[in-house]
Amino acid sequence: MYDSELYGTELYEKLGIDAEGEHVPHLLINKLPHPAYDPRGYHPGPLKVTHRLQGGDTIEVGGRTLTVLHLPGHTPGCIALHEERTGALYSGDVIYNGHLIDDLPELDRSSYRHSMQHPTGLDVSIVHPGHGRSFGPRRLRELTLGYLCGITRIN
Repeated sequence: MYDSELYGTELYEKLGIDAEGEHVPHLLINKLPHPAYDPRGYHPGPLKVTHRLQGGDTIEVGGRTLTVLHLPGHTPGCIALHEERTGALYSGDVIYNGHLIDDLPELDRSSYRHSMQHPTGLDVSIVHPGHGRSFGPRRLRELTLGYLCGITRIN
C-alpha cells in the first residue's frame, strides 16, 4: 500500500487527510514486537485468496463463529464480522469511534449510507473497530444514526 504505513502523519499526508485539530500519532503502533523491529521495514506481503467471502457466510475462528456482513461504501469490499453469541462486532473500517471519513476516491457515499443502516439492527454488545478503541452499542447507534442524518463528526 504505502511505504510508511505505520507512520501516522506520513500516511495521513499520502491519503490526503487533513488532520488539523486532530491528534495523529507519529507511530501507529504503541509497542514493538521485539527490540530490533524497524517499523520502516513493515510492508504487508501478498495474500493468496482461497475463498471469496459473501455476506451471510460464517467463519469459524478459535472457537468463535463469525457472520460476514458485506458493508460496501468505505471501499467496495468492506466487511464486518459479527459474533452473534457474544454480540461482538468487528467493524473494520466501516465504523469506528471518530470522524467517519467519507471522501476517499474509492468511497461510494450512497453504498456507505446504505451500509450504515445495517449495524443499527444488530444485537451488539461491543464494537471492535479497525482503528481506535472499542465502544458500546449506544455509541454505535450515535455514530450510525448521526452519519445517516448527515453528521460525520460525532463527539
